[in-house]
Amino acid sequence: MSMSLRISALTDELVAAVAKSSGKSPSAIPRRAAIEKKIKDNSYLRTNKFEVMKCLDGLLEKFQVVGNDELSDALHRRLEELDRKKLSLAPEILSLLLLLSDNPATLTNLKHLKEFSPPQDPKTLKWADITDSELNEPDDLWKDIDYAAESSDDDISSASSHVSIPKIVPHGSTVPLEEFNPSEDLFLDDDVQDDALVASIIKSQALSEGGDSEVLSLTELQIVKDAISMLRGLPTSTFSVYDDKIGINRNISLSHTSQFAFQGLMMSFSSIGTSVQTLRSFLKRPQRVPFMQTFQKEVEALVLSFDKYLSSEQSHYLYQPIPLSVSLLHLLHKVRQRVRVLLELASLIDELNKNPSHENFRCLDLLYDLVCEKQAAGEDSQYREISQLFFACFENYTKPIRRWMETGDLDIGQLSSFFVTTSISSRDDLQTLWHDWFSLNWQSGRLYAPKFLHPSSKKIFTTGKSRVFLRHLGIEPLNPSVSDPPSLHYEVVCPLNQSLSLYPFAGRLDAAFNQLVDTNHNHASSLLKAELDEKCGLWQSLDALEYLYLGKDYGRYSVTDYRIFDLIDRGSRSWNDRFLITELLRQAFSGLPCIDVTSLIGRSAKVPLHVFDSHSRSVQILKVISIDYALPWPVANIVTKDSLQIYKRISLLLMQIRRGKYTLEKRWFTKPHLSPGDDEERADHVLSFCVRHRLLWFLNVLYHHFTEVVIARATREMVKAAKASADVDSMIEIHQSYIRALEAQCLLSKDFAPIHHALISLLDLCISFSDTQVARSLELQQDQNEQTLGTIHLARMAGKKALLEDEFDDSESDMEISMFEAGNATSISFFEQSYHRRVMRVKAKFDDLCSSIKAGLRVDHGNYSQTMETLADRLEWG
Repeated sequence: MSMSLRISALTDELVAAVAKSSGKSPSAIPRRAAIEKKIKDNSYLRTNKFEVMKCLDGLLEKFQVVGNDELSDALHRRLEELDRKKLSLAPEILSLLLLLSDNPATLTNLKHLKEFSPPQDPKTLKWADITDSELNEPDDLWKDIDYAAESSDDDISSASSHVSIPKIVPHGSTVPLEEFNPSEDLFLDDDVQDDALVASIIKSQALSEGGDSEVLSLTELQIVKDAISMLRGLPTSTFSVYDDKIGINRNISLSHTSQFAFQGLMMSFSSIGTSVQTLRSFLKRPQRVPFMQTFQKEVEALVLSFDKYLSSEQSHYLYQPIPLSVSLLHLLHKVRQRVRVLLELASLIDELNKNPSHENFRCLDLLYDLVCEKQAAGEDSQYREISQLFFACFENYTKPIRRWMETGDLDIGQLSSFFVTTSISSRDDLQTLWHDWFSLNWQSGRLYAPKFLHPSSKKIFTTGKSRVFLRHLGIEPLNPSVSDPPSLHYEVVCPLNQSLSLYPFAGRLDAAFNQLVDTNHNHASSLLKAELDEKCGLWQSLDALEYLYLGKDYGRYSVTDYRIFDLIDRGSRSWNDRFLITELLRQAFSGLPCIDVTSLIGRSAKVPLHVFDSHSRSVQILKVISIDYALPWPVANIVTKDSLQIYKRISLLLMQIRRGKYTLEKRWFTKPHLSPGDDEERADHVLSFCVRHRLLWFLNVLYHHFTEVVIARATREMVKAAKASADVDSMIEIHQSYIRALEAQCLLSKDFAPIHHALISLLDLCISFSDTQVARSLELQQDQNEQTLGTIHLARMAGKKALLEDEFDDSESDMEISMFEAGNATSISFFEQSYHRRVMRVKAKFDDLCSSIKAGLRVDHGNYSQTMETLADRLEWG
């Protein structure tokens, strides 16, 4: 059976056993799929059988050292028997047993194995087992007992020799204690002895060691041997181990020193032993993160070196061909010289244990601080050893960073220790590659990376995204110029031929790592910028956006705007037809090489009739019209969707200003037919002409300021800065700053909302004033019947000016309807309020709105204060 079929069968059995449902039930299908996904995603490796055998060999040696040779031989025989069976899962089973073991050198008892053997049936007594000798009665069984046989008193013996003694005579238990032999039935066999019962009896009879026990005096050689054994992690009678802490036996003393001084020495040894025991306990814990495995390996090498030193010291005391002076104080001094680094690492591990965290890189932060501390203290030997350990761990930690910067690939198995994460759900749209596919891992407001990598994290992130971007452009992530990238070995970063104290470790590390990052970053960024410029048409797309949304060429909007505005004035329902808008836009911009007209689409929303009737005389109705331009996906990663929305808002504002200008320019009759005595009418006409002039002047100044002073200048500066930028992130940041500045300077940001509302009211006032002029012209025509034909002729000529010549093939009757129905649609009557008063109200409202806008512009606006002051000054001139 293949492995996949076996896994499938086992999965079905697991679902049936745990979920209590058959494999064909609907509820079992998602459970089965989840289990199979979990199995496929499993990233755990097989157990290292060589590491397991190394631990078992060490365990055999430890059994022999503590004098448990019988247990060592038993374990050795069973390991040989297991090896002959050729079991494939033997390393995993033995590793599990080692992890479950608890101090096997002292707690294991071979006699306990009998408890696991099956119980034997009681032996049945047979007649054949009974010998004939046991059936025969002894000859002296029924004879009289002579109690005085061994008496030394002759008189009593002779006097009683003929006296009959009864068979049963009561007597006292006068047998001496040394002659008393109790029956073996009173004792428990060794195999059924209850340790708990024995311990309770000992405790009840106060047989345990207590404070009243006598102090045992040992020689200094014995204590030295015990101290070395304790430091090697072996049990001794002088020191005790409890929860990875080493204690001392206070009932032991030295004959030639005071108890206080002796216990001080012992406490020093126990403190060192506790630190070393902390390291040994750390080595027993499995590590899943690669750089933590490296750290564990390096710590193990240091502990092994210390054990070898202890073995060499122990050999001096075990074999003494010549008399050797023994000094416990001298041993303590030498041990302290050798364990300085181990003590620092033990404190580091204690810090990790006291504050457990999901941040795997915290060990690197602590090592980094320790290295800097040792260098600052001038402890060169410790600085050198700890920095070598740091670089071994850091080089392993940087492997996924190198892979990310060189190929753009993420190791899924190491995402738990890397600060770049990926989003699987958003990887279908290439337009969001730069912004949504990858992200920096922030947890609790802090980057999930060592603190000394925070300054370089953005460059690392950008470099990897550039590699992914290039790969989707069809460029493989080959980096021939970085064939020999900078190394992060200790020998390269901290060469021995330079003084260690003159160059700070932090500066050395930053310089070496930044060189590695900059080399990859510069190559990837320059290559991507060249591709965006040459093959993706970035600058052409930015020119297209300036034409379409930022009003770069005013004449190209004339046909589209005039057609839409005329349909609105006519009251036509087709004014927002998206097919018409798309056709007009494509005709207007078809001659520009930077615009692909096939990617240009006009959008519009449906407007109900009652909404159109109530809002057709306001520029706000133009919000339903928008322009969509499909950018290439590489450019869409730089010009984001949020930026495009600002482009559209600016385009809408410019279109609303053009709407106000259109109503003032195309719906105005410059020569009304007045009789010689109509002075009042002439005065009203002059007044309306002045109002119209001020409105037009205001709109022209505003439009010119937005398009030429603000947009054109900012666009030139943006393009220049983007071409000189270091990478794509810088280009995106430059463009976003540019478009946000345009939003603010065009009065579209939240800070300028009151000014924008006043501006919209002023544009609506232009339409209202134009409607008043149309209504006034119609009234004059009705009062001058003798000039009706002439007035209609003039109106026809004015209507022809509003439309482009022969563009839409409109008839003369349509032009008349456009003029007259537009006026009728306003429903303006001069019976309730005269024409003069209406014009004066428009003038007063314009003055109020203009003053409000200028006052708002003169308020402090931070970086935009100078631009706003310039606009306010230009408006003052009118």
